[in-house]
Amino acid sequence: MKHVTQALQFLTTLPFPDTGVWEEHDCRHMAFFPLAGLLIGLILAVMDWILYPLIPAHVLSVLLLVVSFLLTGGIHADGLADTADGNFSGKNREGILLIMKDSRLGTHGVMALMLIYLLKFALLTSLLPALRWWILIMMPMFGRLSLVLGAYKSTNARPMGLGNFYIGKIKIREVLIAAGITLLATLQLSSAWIYFLFLPIFVIYFKHKMHKKIGGMTGDTLGALLEFTETLFLLWMVIRFGGR
Repeated sequence: MKHVTQALQFLTTLPFPDTGVWEEHDCRHMAFFPLAGLLIGLILAVMDWILYPLIPAHVLSVLLLVVSFLLTGGIHADGLADTADGNFSGKNREGILLIMKDSRLGTHGVMALMLIYLLKFALLTSLLPALRWWILIMMPMFGRLSLVLGAYKSTNARPMGLGNFYIGKIKIREVLIAAGITLLATLQLSSAWIYFLFLPIFVIYFKHKMHKKIGGMTGDTLGALLEFTETLFLLWMVIRFGGR
């Protein structure tokens, strides 16, 4: 239960009990990251179920994005913006890492956030009513699974930083637990298991690009990976089942 609570503490802004000082072996709580995604997804799904008959779909989509942002503190969106600013800067490895560490937001970061969230908005608005419940639950679960896959057997591009606690530290046991939890959810929706099989391929490609660019992964690139993963899942669901 300690590791489950730690996963929920780390990935959400919800007030869970303090588990004390975290030690290095506590990185094993990454195995339960999809459970944090499940909790976030349930909150979004219940909210959608209550409000969908009452307000227009495009307004509800914005509210879902707002609540999702508040539940996570925007940490992954920040990682996406920093990753975009660094990787499109035209700098060398050291320059990219320096830009990614800078708290200021650049043009590329702004555009990355705008485009990803506009696409999420359009896809959420397009979801068929009968499928919205499970899609909203699975979207954050897949996103948190991508963090586990992204950290597994990766090189830490920066010796200091939030990602240093996880990157290259977890074992195959944590990956299998996280994948198993997510797989159980995919059984509830036809074709979600296809995305489950696709996700490791995408993560490997993303990690390969980051390793070539900056020598590994960072907390920022993990955040960007999550945002891409969630968006691609929504896109797959709209392609597979059609939209409104």
